[in-house]
Amino acid sequence: MSNTFIKLMTHYCIKRANKILLLLLAIIVVLPLQVKAHEEPPKTQKEKKEAEAKRNKILKNKITRIIIWENHIEKGSVTENKQKYAVLNYNADGLNTSILIFKSNDTLEGKTIKTYDFNKNMIFDCDFEGSGNTSEKSVFQYSGTGLIEKIFNIDTNGLVSSYAEYTYKAKERRIVFTSYKSTGQKNYTYNYLYGTDTINGNCIEIEHRDSIGMLVMRVINTYDKNGVRTEKAIYNAESKLDYKFTFTYTDDKNFSIITKISATGEIMKTDTYSYNNKNNLISVVSKDKSGTITDAISYTYE
Repeated sequence: MSNTFIKLMTHYCIKRANKILLLLLAIIVVLPLQVKAHEEPPKTQKEKKEAEAKRNKILKNKITRIIIWENHIEKGSVTENKQKYAVLNYNADGLNTSILIFKSNDTLEGKTIKTYDFNKNMIFDCDFEGSGNTSEKSVFQYSGTGLIEKIFNIDTNGLVSSYAEYTYKAKERRIVFTSYKSTGQKNYTYNYLYGTDTINGNCIEIEHRDSIGMLVMRVINTYDKNGVRTEKAIYNAESKLDYKFTFTYTDDKNFSIITKISATGEIMKTDTYSYNNKNNLISVVSKDKSGTITDAISYTYE
């Protein structure tokens, strides 16, 4: 698969009060060796089409489960010795209904259960600790066109702990995501700018601002003539380049190599993606700036 299955453990390593922020950061800043537990629902028609294409791929390949493994590295080489990292389960409609995360001793660390409406929009997800206790729930609200409008986070007492709203500004080619505390006080915003329009256009810039409007981070995306993203540059609060990612792709438009490059042009990390004959992702191998393998993730399908 593409990066649909890339990103997750962050959500179990940091307090759940920051759930929406982590979700957006995982999407904005590429973290190739993590599985995404809380995938942001589509906010544009282009994203909706991409999600549908991924679902159809699951159906075409008759996938009901994906198991993600962390391979052990010995003397700079990837070994067959591995441990279970995560399991993603899919229903008969090709929708991801649950994600299970495992500790190093193969015991359950946590899981997320997802529920969908008849339009195949995710309307509810619930996070559980490894013990089975609920840690937090989220409720999703959509427009008539199936695009996300609001997200409500519910704590263990059944109370809204935080919520978020999407504001669509078609004339400005912008979508504004605003997170609020339960009291209605603003937490932060993400301002998405699109190249042509907010329906099918590419997102060319994202601004993250804090509760008083101060810049926290800016992302600039670059695309080729075919609309394929080739670079993602990350700027800090002073609008100075921190680092960037460059992307190369296979003939089937899946990730081939993602390279992280410093502001001075030095390679910091590379992630190399491999696929089977059904175009399913089977491995991601990471190397540091010296070319030494640091991480390796493999995928099996049922």
